[in-house]
Amino acid sequence: MEGLFLKLLYWIITNCLYIVDSIMEVFGVLTGLNQVQVDGGEDEYLLDYMITNANLQRIFMTIAAIGLAVALMFTIVSLAKNVVVRKKGAGKIAFQFLITANNDRQGVKR
Repeated sequence: MEGLFLKLLYWIITNCLYIVDSIMEVFGVLTGLNQVQVDGGEDEYLLDYMITNANLQRIFMTIAAIGLAVALMFTIVSLAKNVVVRKKGAGKIAFQFLITANNDRQGVKR
């Protein structure tokens, strides 16, 4: 009975260590500690490949442009809502927002 328990304990510990080793390998690749072979070419760091690949650069720029467009759209919608609800001009609301943001940054209490 004791031999079976020890074999089971050994099996559990070795499998846990295999999992930890796999996680360390993935972490090493993602952090740039280990080189990987990309597209059947030579070994290189993953970050270098991502920076120099034109397709990935285009994808990143597209995602950044979409994010900026969405942020601009929500800013315009928020400004329009405040103009309608508060019955003020867009300039007054934008000025009020800038004053409030500046006071928040300086720690001024309202």
